Amino acid sequence: DMLKDHSHLDTSDSNEFVLYFLRHVVEDYTINLKQISHRIKQATEHLRAHRLERDDFVDFVSIEDDLSNILTSLAPIPPILKRLVDSEDTILNQAHARKAEDVSLAIEQSINTCNADLRRIVSVREAYSTISNNSLNGTMKTLTMVTLLIALPNVIFGMYGMNIGLPIQRETWAYFAVIGGTFLIVLVAYVIAKIKKVF
Repeated sequence: DMLKDHSHLDTSDSNEFVLYFLRHVVEDYTINLKQISHRIKQATEHLRAHRLERDDFVDFVSIEDDLSNILTSLAPIPPILKRLVDSEDTILNQAHARKAEDVSLAIEQSINTCNADLRRIVSVREAYSTISNNSLNGTMKTLTMVTLLIALPNVIFGMYGMNIGLPIQRETWAYFAVIGGTFLIVLVAYVIAKIKKVF
């Protein structure tokens, strides 16, 4: 791709050629970073719609690895360019120095984009973790309350199923009293749980 638009390029000027090469490399990284940012945006939209799945997190690992590789590749270049521009040996002329500064700025923007994308990934992961924990807490509270509401009648029915003398067991209305009393206890427990916002 770099060789398609080389009509104006003087390859005998090594400084010009290196800066031209670097500019194209940075442009390729910029295109790659835009694609990565788009993938992160999609994952964020999935989180908002509660559709974030295991594959999204596997994708995050791949994205983080890509971003780390990009940072590792780009980070050393601006200091080198700065040393060339500031060199007392005047390796670069004024035109080359301006181009080197432009390339350096473009690289620093790419590095900032990488860091921002890494922060977004961490934010999405932390948000998903918080949502999952809250959802799990709500489920556990509901299950605890359901277990309690099931256990209360079993305690009362278990007592009246024993082969020992119990109050009102010989009365004709005892069955309805036990059922009614159990239902009332369960209802009171349910109302208290609702008032306390257990679930």
